[in-house]
Amino acid sequence: MVTWENLYSVRSGAGPNAPRLGQLGRGDQVLVIGQNADGTWLEIRWAYGTGWISAAHVSAPGVAAPVAAQAAVPVTADAPFGIVSTAFLNVRSGPGINYASLGRVSGGDTLAILGRSADGAWYQVQSPFGSGWVSARYLILRNEFGTAPVAAPAAGAPVSGPVAIINTGALNVRSGPGAQYTDIGTLAGGDQGRIIGRSADGGWWLIETSFGNGWVSTRFVIARGDTAGVPIVAPGGASTPTDGQGGGEAPAPQLTGPVAFVATGALNIRSGPNSAFSSLGSVPARTRMPIIGQSPDRGWWLVQSPFGNGWVSKLHILVEGDAANVPVVQ
Repeated sequence: MVTWENLYSVRSGAGPNAPRLGQLGRGDQVLVIGQNADGTWLEIRWAYGTGWISAAHVSAPGVAAPVAAQAAVPVTADAPFGIVSTAFLNVRSGPGINYASLGRVSGGDTLAILGRSADGAWYQVQSPFGSGWVSARYLILRNEFGTAPVAAPAAGAPVSGPVAIINTGALNVRSGPGAQYTDIGTLAGGDQGRIIGRSADGGWWLIETSFGNGWVSTRFVIARGDTAGVPIVAPGGASTPTDGQGGGEAPAPQLTGPVAFVATGALNIRSGPNSAFSSLGSVPARTRMPIIGQSPDRGWWLVQSPFGNGWVSKLHILVEGDAANVPVVQ
């Protein structure tokens, strides 16, 4: 086994000009299977096959002298396992995000590796919920040199729910359905998450991610699959699993911008900035809602409510936070 001091390239041959196959990071482990004639490059087996690394950038405990080419360096015969490298990670019934989640494991948890998918993107592991699958992207591998057997998902493994594909360079995942809610993580373009809920106004999807459930704007994702049955979920609420549609809990919403605090017994959320407009619904005293705009006469706040965006009279609101820069909405 070798331990990396810095990031270093894995190459197709014994030299710096050989094509680069990939890169390994500090703490990664590989199996040494040989070296070149002068011992300056080591041939290794790693998760993606065989390659070469410079001997100057690795340490091989217990190997005091160079060995002949193709001679194996003794290694500890520990079973392969992975260390979870993200805050939370879904364990699924099959090798893909559309498979049902069996449960979540936490960062730093260790999972015995039982097998891998044919493309190496998913590992079958032994988890607290039984045998399941996790994304290789969020595992730090130990004692796994690409030799884990290719495994197939169980026959008839359940697949549920439509999928959101990130359609921009990077997208914030938020704790509630609006830009006023805190970021809980970021997804890159092309990343996917199973859709488990929608906001009342249809502008946000509640999706599963590797770091927990969160909200993404529908403007920046492509939905794949049937979204007709996706339930409306309130901030901090939950959806119930049904046939063909996964369920799950929304994160606890945390606001970053100014908040409207209802300072009356009950307050109507109206469709426009005047009491003559129809009521979308009413909220009880002490309800907090993000402020996203104000009327031209400065008499009404535009808020994100349980019924979608709507208007509330400033006469019945206490403002928490700085509302100095709230824009006027025509």
